[in-house]
Amino acid sequence: MAQEHYSLQNFQADFTQAIVAADEEPRLLKEIIPAGKLADGSAALAVHRDGYYARLTEALGETFEGCWYLLGDEDFFTLCREYIDTHRSTCYSLSDYGEEMPSFIASHPNYQDTPYLKDLARLDLAFMETFHAAPHIPLSINAITQLGIEQLEKSKIVFGPAINLLVLDYSVLTLWQSRTLEQVTNSNLLSPVEQATHLMMYKIEQQTYIQPISKEQSSTLSLLILGQEVGAVVKLAEDNSNDYDLAGVFQIIGTTGIVTKIETK
Repeated sequence: MAQEHYSLQNFQADFTQAIVAADEEPRLLKEIIPAGKLADGSAALAVHRDGYYARLTEALGETFEGCWYLLGDEDFFTLCREYIDTHRSTCYSLSDYGEEMPSFIASHPNYQDTPYLKDLARLDLAFMETFHAAPHIPLSINAITQLGIEQLEKSKIVFGPAINLLVLDYSVLTLWQSRTLEQVTNSNLLSPVEQATHLMMYKIEQQTYIQPISKEQSSTLSLLILGQEVGAVVKLAEDNSNDYDLAGVFQIIGTTGIVTKIETK
């Protein structure tokens, strides 16, 4: 009886299953040639499996520095292992792995008494996304101020790709900023208060910045980033002065360089 052809596609599928689920097909083991002092194909797969977890844990550690800082090595590595077991890597770049970590933490039974940990993870993730975003050439404030009021109101403001608005449930920014310290010196940092926090992250050249902003500024910026004409946002701000802060946003635009161009009619 002729032996069934073992295609490359089947080999890759079996190999992946063996690494991520420790499910080793006999036909796969026959094809694995152990190197060095490894006893058999199963031992060779174990080496690859350890490397898989090590690389993904390293990637998660680079992204979720704040969570690692708060949890410590043992708990963070356990969290990573559990995440890896339930979230296969499908990313071309390891720096993109971990986007579901905040929701994973939010539903994790071990962290229901630290609900701010999910916000720390969201902050970690947003910072990494902003850090890896493409830089842009800021539009000078003079180019904006030279426009007349009527022309500006008919215009759309185009922001650089490296801008990220974030709304958190807890005040974790100070804790997150202390992640580069060797140890926690203020125990109050470990218990952020439940307080809506609005942040703007942006990148100019190769430097990433985080700036606290008001809820009104966040709402205004969101509309402009989505492509609303300035005049429409002005009208909203006039009709709902307690919900929007156009003047504050233009001050932010003038001091941060987050705008790349003005599209005028």
